[in-house]
Amino acid sequence: GPQGPQGPPGISVGYSSECDFQNCDITLTGFPGIVIAQTAAVGTGTYYVSASTLISVGSDDLALCYTTTVNIGGMHTVGGSGLYGGYQQASTTDVWFVGEGDAFQLLCDGSNANSFVDVGTITAILINSASDAGPQHAKKVPPPGTSKH
Repeated sequence: GPQGPQGPPGISVGYSSECDFQNCDITLTGFPGIVIAQTAAVGTGTYYVSASTLISVGSDDLALCYTTTVNIGGMHTVGGSGLYGGYQQASTTDVWFVGEGDAFQLLCDGSNANSFVDVGTITAILINSASDAGPQHAKKVPPPGTSKH
């Protein structure tokens, strides 16, 4: 059939929260961890959620951070480190589908309470049309050392 009329331009809706140098310095405890930052309540939809945390990893500790939701819970990806001595970056990027009134949280945990969070941020952006990207082309690349013919 004929193509329909042009739709309205997309509208970006985003939410964010942070725990900065002024109000952070949170000692990490065991799983499921401590809420470092939480967004306000969001509307129904698919969100791209990213989080970044600056953690100081203590001796014999493993510090991990992840994003979750208030109502659904669970986790998709985890970032962190067990490398002692100084600051480490823990970053994650996730895709979540949530219902009206849910909120996103950044949580971090440590295996023996020797680590702490200095800074943590979480950002959630509502995506109007999210899909799993397939291959961009079907071109086959020959293995190294083989002829193209």
